[in-house]
Amino acid sequence: MTDDPAAPTEESLLAYLRAHPGMARPVHRAVVLYARRGRPFAWREVGEWPRTLDRLVVDGVLGWVDRLGYAVADPQAALRAVARYEAEVRRAQAEPAASAAEVAPPPGAPPDLFGDIVGFDGPKRQILLALAARDPVHVLLTGPPASAKSLFLEGLARLPGAVYRFGDGITRSGLRRYLLEEKVPYLVIDEIEKFKEDEDTALLEFMERQRVSMLVTGVNRDEAVNIRVFAAANKPDRMREELLSRFHKIMLPAYTPEEFQRVAYRYLVKRGTSDPLARLIAIEVSGRTRDLRDARRIGSMARTEADARFLIDQLGKEARL
Repeated sequence: MTDDPAAPTEESLLAYLRAHPGMARPVHRAVVLYARRGRPFAWREVGEWPRTLDRLVVDGVLGWVDRLGYAVADPQAALRAVARYEAEVRRAQAEPAASAAEVAPPPGAPPDLFGDIVGFDGPKRQILLALAARDPVHVLLTGPPASAKSLFLEGLARLPGAVYRFGDGITRSGLRRYLLEEKVPYLVIDEIEKFKEDEDTALLEFMERQRVSMLVTGVNRDEAVNIRVFAAANKPDRMREELLSRFHKIMLPAYTPEEFQRVAYRYLVKRGTSDPLARLIAIEVSGRTRDLRDARRIGSMARTEADARFLIDQLGKEARL
């Protein structure tokens, strides 16, 4: 396929990744697998859903070899593009040079607000600046699964008065209660792209003008609110454009294996897993799913090294399905 005139160049693939950060992980996995094996692969082998790989075929990133599977036209150029993109992301996350600690967290916030998160100084500083902003600034964290979004939200949920909810679990009446009656200072929403389309009217309204309207026993209440929304989305392209435009967006890349090991080890030890067990789980999960949720579940279930190795082995089998 290297002679294919339509094959993406290193520069065109780099431009694609910059424009579609959510596709960085499947592109990385596909390119590395093809470069290592040198032959077409099935979707099960790369660990991505067929619709994701089909999208990459439509976008011209991958090719399709009839009956054999997906392929990469120029794997070396693709590897260089992926490496350049990931280096750009790491540099962006390390900026600005000033430490996030120079921005004070809001009063009452725990001193280790982001204590479980390794690196990501740029996003940490942006969030602290949003918390300290004179007018409410709403923040949306995007990026592939297992990219520290949930860790950031868990930290923010520890702010005084914060309410943490999942996007598909918030009803219109419940949202208006948080905004109008309880007037929570921070609304933390995970998987906001799962918000039901007919449920986000109140959210759109208050994010636009910092007011909430509600009809109560025939009387319309219209009150000013001072609430900041911190949300995360694995697939922001599923969100309404009107909602997306109301957020300051921060893209988080997936952890490298070394970063994941440090994060998972610290996270597990902090929650009571023994040092050697935490180290084992962190190293082994980093070579499989690199998902902190998997490390957390195994750390919770495993009582011995044998337990941990058994659970990790099962996790590896599931990852290959």
